[in-house]
Amino acid sequence: MKILIFIVVAIVIAVIVGTIYIGSKTFDGTVVDKPYEIGIKYDKIQKALKDFNVSVENEILKRGKNTFIFSITSETKDTQNLSNILVIITKPTTSKYDRSFNTVRLPNGKYQAEIELPHKGQWEIRVVFNVDSEELTYPFLYNVQ
Repeated sequence: MKILIFIVVAIVIAVIVGTIYIGSKTFDGTVVDKPYEIGIKYDKIQKALKDFNVSVENEILKRGKNTFIFSITSETKDTQNLSNILVIITKPTTSKYDRSFNTVRLPNGKYQAEIELPHKGQWEIRVVFNVDSEELTYPFLYNVQ
């Protein structure tokens, strides 16, 4: 009976050590510096985002180069004063593939960015723009084929 208990305890310890080792090797580092301040800023941004609607023409994105077209509209704010409009791509599981792309304003009031998605999987595409010196981020999730 003592041998059985010893074997079970050894297996449990091995599983715990293995989990700690794998976890320490896959963690990218600090998730967020100053989480309280980031949370307060997030709430402020979410309130400001209610004044804007960002719509995307791309229903599907594929691996490789894509032309990402979107529009930013508002019933209460002037969208002509938007500045620093970027498109940022990121994987939800790692920051390894984070990239930002400049946009071009099209004659019809829409914006276009030439983005490149290096591989298939879940991607977050963020439209980032400044309004009254406040940076706003509008995220979209895509399952890239």
